[in-house]
Amino acid sequence: MILIMQILRELRKNWYLFLILPVIVVLLVIFLTRNRPMEYESEASLYLHLPTQKGLSLTNEEYKQFEITTYFQNIMELSRSRKNLERIRLHILRDALEGKSDWIKHDSNFPWSDSLKVLNRLNFLIDAHESPNLYFELDAGITIYLEEHGLSTKTLTDLFQVNRQGNSNYIRINTKNSNPFHAAYFNELVINNILDIHRELNKGRLQADKNLFEKLVSDAKRQLDEKIFILENYKISNKIINLPEHTKAIVNQMVNIEIQLANLNETIKSKEKALNTIRETIGDTTLIPSNVNTNSRYIELKQQLTSVKQKENSEEQVAEINNLLKQLVGNTPIDVRGTKQELIQQYIAYKIDIEMTIQLIPLARAELKRIQSFAAKFAPYESNISTMEREIQTAQESYLILINKLNMAKTVEAGTGEHELLVVDAPTIPIRPTSTKRKLLVIVAAFIAFILIAVVIIVLELMDKGIWDTQDVNHFLKASVVAGLPSIHEIISTTDTTLSSSLTLIREQQLNAVSHFIQRNESTSKTIAITSAFENEGRHEIAHHIKQDLMELGYEVILRDIELENLRIATNEPKSADFSGFELIILPPTSTYTDWLKWVKKADFFLYAIRAGRVAEFIDHQYVQEIGPDRMKVVLNAIPADKLDDLGMSVEKERSRFRTWLKRVIHFEFKQEQVVGYF
Repeated sequence: MILIMQILRELRKNWYLFLILPVIVVLLVIFLTRNRPMEYESEASLYLHLPTQKGLSLTNEEYKQFEITTYFQNIMELSRSRKNLERIRLHILRDALEGKSDWIKHDSNFPWSDSLKVLNRLNFLIDAHESPNLYFELDAGITIYLEEHGLSTKTLTDLFQVNRQGNSNYIRINTKNSNPFHAAYFNELVINNILDIHRELNKGRLQADKNLFEKLVSDAKRQLDEKIFILENYKISNKIINLPEHTKAIVNQMVNIEIQLANLNETIKSKEKALNTIRETIGDTTLIPSNVNTNSRYIELKQQLTSVKQKENSEEQVAEINNLLKQLVGNTPIDVRGTKQELIQQYIAYKIDIEMTIQLIPLARAELKRIQSFAAKFAPYESNISTMEREIQTAQESYLILINKLNMAKTVEAGTGEHELLVVDAPTIPIRPTSTKRKLLVIVAAFIAFILIAVVIIVLELMDKGIWDTQDVNHFLKASVVAGLPSIHEIISTTDTTLSSSLTLIREQQLNAVSHFIQRNESTSKTIAITSAFENEGRHEIAHHIKQDLMELGYEVILRDIELENLRIATNEPKSADFSGFELIILPPTSTYTDWLKWVKKADFFLYAIRAGRVAEFIDHQYVQEIGPDRMKVVLNAIPADKLDDLGMSVEKERSRFRTWLKRVIHFEFKQEQVVGYF
């Protein structure tokens, strides 16, 4: 808070700078801009069409926001490119030679006698989209002529601005000139050259894309033909006519043989089961009846029983047929001998059938193995052919995509280009000149001067290493202050009687505070040395005032001035043996007195006078270090009135209402942050 108050005081003290310097700056700006010509501004706008859908772009990609921003930035850089500026000034010179523009007025200093030759060269450079070749004498002369007539590239760059309007696809072009017709004419040249260069770059890029796609299409067609040729040769070399039909026939044959094997195995199992049944029947006493009619009926019932079992919900019919079979067997006589003979014959027949069936199984398995080995030869063929067909399909798709891209590239090339620039608003001829912003420039200059003055004052205040208050003494010298004395010069020179009286009273009180401090330390401090680092820091005044105060209090005081004694101007005052008072010794300045160290042991206490505002020197640090902070106190002398508030002293002086109110507010809100000294 103290630092803020100090800064505010310094700003108030230098109030005249805030008045004089801004006025000087304003007058200087007005003087420098007195002959500034009026400017006319022509405006025009372009629209940039960018594909935002994949189907409309050759790259099959959508433009992201950062890509669009980059594209607009490229156009702005293109407008300021040297190639564009060269074209513009070549157009200006050509139009001037053809009488279409009065931008350049020919005079007797025109360097060429044959202007037609120059015009032909300009037409060639413009039509060929080339810049002047400085190795050619004519081109070098044209360039020098343009520079001399204020048509340098830097000058042209300062005459126009190209900006994107927000996040839209519109581009604003502004050109300025002291002539309104020249402003519109120059704007038109800028637009035409931007369109031409943009179209050339687009055409070149599209031509490169088309050439690339043509090469890719050719390579894709060649690769597709090669893959088809390889597949056909592979089929012919391996005698493959219709591989899918071959595979289908092989699979069907394998399935049929598997079925046959299954049937043969079932036949063997059923025959063996019949053999087991015959063996059990021959060994059983219950045999089949020998009557032919009965046997026929028996077989018929068995067949019915078999057919009935295949139906659902046939339990009752099965039970009924079983009862009929039991009755038939029980009521018919049995021919045991004939029945066994029939069973044996049937057993032999089954046995023969089993043997024949067993002999057929290896043949079927051999045939199956032969078909499997044949199929194994076709499996790699099928895998290789499937792979080749997939590769051909992929190559066909790539070929079709590239054909589509090539056709699109040709279509775009035949048109205006994928990224099309359109003129939305043609250049206008300005009617009124633009504001020169002279008033704003004056205000800004005054404001900047005001701010710079404040910054300089604040910086100087922050960089100030002078000793002004108790904190500075403690910070720089590691010592404490016993009193702070207002400046006598300010007391005498001020016209404010209230301030003068207040400063005089404060000075008397502070000098009395020094005397009272010595009185309080009477028991330990009888011999007191009063010194300073330099002359005119108030040590004599302090010593004489202390002597007078102590004598008024009834003390005996001896005052010695060592400097006068050395010059033999004064002698030591007599000191009786029973002297119990104070001995005040005024030492010469330590910066010029080399014997001050001998008084370090002789004196009991030291008073060190420092003039406020000076920087702590090496001799100050040496003095404090030799004596020690416990045996010395600092008397801060010649303090300005505006610094006394920082020492906790209330200075009465004339103040405006605003300053009085401001001080009350600050002291009310920040009274705990004020520094209270020793006085």
